[in-house]
Amino acid sequence: AVDADLSLPTGRSQLGGRAKNLVFDPLLARYDRYGEGLNASFGVFASLGLSRTVSFGLGVKHNLTGAYEPDGDQPTVTVDPGDVTSALAQFTWRRGDDFVTLGAEYAHESTAVRAGVPLLKRAPSVELSLVSSVRLAPLVTGAVSASYTTRGRDRRLNEITGAFEKDLQRRDGDVWALSGTLYYQLRPRTALGLEGDYVSAGDSEIDDADFTYRPARRRWRLGVGARHAVARNALVTASLRYLDYRDQGSALFLPLGANGWTFTAGISAAW
Repeated sequence: AVDADLSLPTGRSQLGGRAKNLVFDPLLARYDRYGEGLNASFGVFASLGLSRTVSFGLGVKHNLTGAYEPDGDQPTVTVDPGDVTSALAQFTWRRGDDFVTLGAEYAHESTAVRAGVPLLKRAPSVELSLVSSVRLAPLVTGAVSASYTTRGRDRRLNEITGAFEKDLQRRDGDVWALSGTLYYQLRPRTALGLEGDYVSAGDSEIDDADFTYRPARRRWRLGVGARHAVARNALVTASLRYLDYRDQGSALFLPLGANGWTFTAGISAAW
């Protein structure tokens, strides 16, 4: 299988004044910064059937991350977060609609550059994951996914020596994630269910604009969802979930928290 994605920048590419401070935590929003550049990715994945129910797959993927100008008040300062190359392996058991997939992914990032100066070399990361879906009753399906991500210490540029040195003061924290759904098939094309997820992250996320760490934090969501097949290969989804977010703060920032309701909707098609 071959996979390719293209993310086009929209709106203004340079943000100034108060707008440049509108930065979201990735745990709260899918895109954590406005004004990012052109991103593209491509990958190849091959799978081998070991038996009627068991398969094993290997793949590789490369993400090209475009440079952008995060500060409209300093339009000459360009940031290139660096590209990411990943290698992954999957082991899947499947019988009918029931399946369990175990995965492992290794990711390597190229050097991050700001204003033409290489500043940061992120440590490689390793992610272990599990995804499963089981029909619990004729009209009830349960699904669960879990993942664990870890990486070593980043290397930062020492402006005095000009060499990259391991950051001994900060170690990237591990990230744990767990999610689950329980759906009841109300009609042949319509299903209603419960949805929930939990994420706990250490000091592991980097703000690409200034290369600072975000504090350790956690988030959980719980709510209801609906799915409706509008056509044979098209599905409309919606969910309403309550969200609770907390971070532990740091030596420079007080702990922060947020809670509230989120609503999401989407449509997917396959052919």
